[in-house]
Amino acid sequence: GRSIGCSCDCCNVAQRRPDERQGVVGVKCAPAEGHSREVCAEQCQTTPRDEVLGLVARDEVVDYARFCFYECKPPSGLTSAMNSQCLALASDETKQVTDADGNSLDPAFLYEHQSVVALAEEGDETPDEDVETEESKESSQKLLANTTESEDAENGEDSEELPDPESDPLVAASGARDAAWHAEGSAAKAARAARKALEALETGRNQTWLNAMTEADKALNFMKQNDIRLATAHVKGPKPWRIQAAEAARAAAQPYLEAHNHLAETLPNLDRQASMQASKAAKDLEAKAHELKTKAAVLRRRGKDTSAELTEQFASQTAQQAVEKEQAAKDWLAAAHSNEQKSRDERFLENAQVAAQQAAQQLKLPQRYQLALP
Repeated sequence: GRSIGCSCDCCNVAQRRPDERQGVVGVKCAPAEGHSREVCAEQCQTTPRDEVLGLVARDEVVDYARFCFYECKPPSGLTSAMNSQCLALASDETKQVTDADGNSLDPAFLYEHQSVVALAEEGDETPDEDVETEESKESSQKLLANTTESEDAENGEDSEELPDPESDPLVAASGARDAAWHAEGSAAKAARAARKALEALETGRNQTWLNAMTEADKALNFMKQNDIRLATAHVKGPKPWRIQAAEAARAAAQPYLEAHNHLAETLPNLDRQASMQASKAAKDLEAKAHELKTKAAVLRRRGKDTSAELTEQFASQTAQQAVEKEQAAKDWLAAAHSNEQKSRDERFLENAQVAAQQAAQQLKLPQRYQLALP
């Protein structure tokens, strides 16, 4: 059956062996005792999103001892109490405990930082930096006790004498196990890289073959088209009668159609544009004349009669120009209507149709059409 999912709930703070110590770091996370095997077994299953051991785990299953060591941390860093429950690494911490090749790193350096942060947070809550509170004393004593306990354990003072790492077979077996874990992870990564390389090679071969066949088809089609063009280039037979009749009808009707477009569309459009421009100019001149009249009235109230008279004359001239522009706009609009009417009176479209029919009828029909006539 499937293994139980890995969780730091099954990991407690434990004492590091001498060969596992990193400086002053003497604690680690290890499988907790007292839990049932149904809850905390010897192995567990990682999640697909596991960035620490998920990439190198075989079938996503790892030993719980390995999971606790690499993916969990003591709750208070170096000051954590023995057998206290461990916590899962934060998302930013998981990125720090793997090297460039994806191998897991000893998270001991995180414990030191975690202890410094915890002490700093306790210091921030202290009103006076010079006054040592009971909590800071207790934290310092706890850190000192754990460090002393680790050193005593290593030196054999006040504790059970630990075996020599170089001669203890258990220590050697642990080192061999760690080396096997790293070797297993590297082998799994190498296998995945090899599979991807083979897949890329196969895909590249298939794509190269398809590209070659496509280019060959294009070249063959081009050669066929070129051969047909060269074979038929010197053969210039007579145009079909229908094409000749259509060309003759189009040429005969072209002058009438051009005259119709000139009178019915081109000239009316130009006349309407000129009318709109003249109407806009007339409105601008009317506004200017009104402004000048207002200015002249102000000058008269101020007793400047000479300036007022000149301004009134200019206003009168401007108003006259506005009237002339408005009349021009009407004349342009009338010209547009006149050209449209002229195009209808000249019957250009009807004449174009008659000319096209006559031109087509003047062509000599093929023999098979002449035999069909009564």
